[in-house]
Amino acid sequence: MRGLILSTTCLLVFLSHSCHILAQPPPPSVLPPAQDPFYSAPPQLEKHAPGEILRIRTAPAIVTSSFPNCSAAYHIVYRTTDAQFRPSWAVTTLLLPPSYNRSSASPRPLLSYQLAYNSPDIDASPSYDFSALTAPGGAVAVALGRGWIVSAPDFEGPTASFGAGIQGGHATIDNVRAVLSLLSSKPGSGPKPKIGPITKYATYGYSGGCVATEFAAELPVQYAPEMSRLYARPC
Repeated sequence: MRGLILSTTCLLVFLSHSCHILAQPPPPSVLPPAQDPFYSAPPQLEKHAPGEILRIRTAPAIVTSSFPNCSAAYHIVYRTTDAQFRPSWAVTTLLLPPSYNRSSASPRPLLSYQLAYNSPDIDASPSYDFSALTAPGGAVAVALGRGWIVSAPDFEGPTASFGAGIQGGHATIDNVRAVLSLLSSKPGSGPKPKIGPITKYATYGYSGGCVATEFAAELPVQYAPEMSRLYARPC
């Protein structure tokens, strides 16, 4: 697996479309993370490897309908490691592009996008409060429009550890590991999205998401040697 070296042209596209607009909030039927059992601690975390998928579900319909260029969306709970190097977990939102053919998924790149949610409130997590990711000209829409798979992690983790760089770096790396694991392993309970080979992968962070992205670029040497060529682009 090779890390993705983005061209200068591609980076300029991302940087020039970094502004966000607000979408409609989730409907009342969609529980916030503080009340949703899906976000609760999975059992026996220590028995799972970092990046291992623990739960997976189809995201609420409003997620798919709100994202430009998105054909399907999933929420994935995966094992990661907190800032104290203890077993922890996080949630990521996996978005598939409109060109995606589930019956014969073709090779394509993966982008891990770290949003600037900058909050100690778990209910501000991108998987729930995703409005800032839905700009028609934003990085997520541009990537999906190019036919890329996008994964947007709640990198602050289950306690919304705002500013905890090591936590964010671990969660970003393990978010990529989790998506890659869909290629070869049996993920946790829930729907199993079929994805084709990931040709390249990279991480990109906007504003506060740059912190997690920068740590994700520095931590693989000791935390994920197999991902030492992970390309990270803080905004």
